[in-house]
Amino acid sequence: MMSAAGVTCPSGRFARSRGRNPRGGVYDERGALYDVHEWVVVDPGDLVEDEMAGEGKNLEDEDEEEEDGREEKGKGRAESVGEEVLVRVRLSDGSPDLEVLVGEKQTAGVIVRRVREKMGSGVRLLYLGKPVEENKTLVECGWRSGQMLNAFLFNEQ
Repeated sequence: MMSAAGVTCPSGRFARSRGRNPRGGVYDERGALYDVHEWVVVDPGDLVEDEMAGEGKNLEDEDEEEEDGREEKGKGRAESVGEEVLVRVRLSDGSPDLEVLVGEKQTAGVIVRRVREKMGSGVRLLYLGKPVEENKTLVECGWRSGQMLNAFLFNEQ
């Protein structure tokens, strides 16, 4: 997305820090500096919880169990995660691309969690310049095997 827009981020930080070392920001082809604020690439923190959250269940934990393919013990048929595909993820900090193995029926949230585990920072996925919704599968977002995802990394507060 950044190459299509003709901008670079040499420091890997989209926003300039306000402290002693004000490095960061995005530069266009002419060298003009643009300060991209953190709220542009982070998930909102002021969302209202669903009614089920008050019943003692944590919705995020339930989603993680379903999406990661882990299942509780018990009777019943296991749900298939689909055919496993290798997804290449290009990171905004300039580190080497990551390859993540996921099932076709798993949501993008699984990829976000796996990149977050490896990189230790917040992650926002983009595909062809558009944000990827974590509750949708990559196929639902139009992704095809062999194509690359972009991952913007940011410091979680």
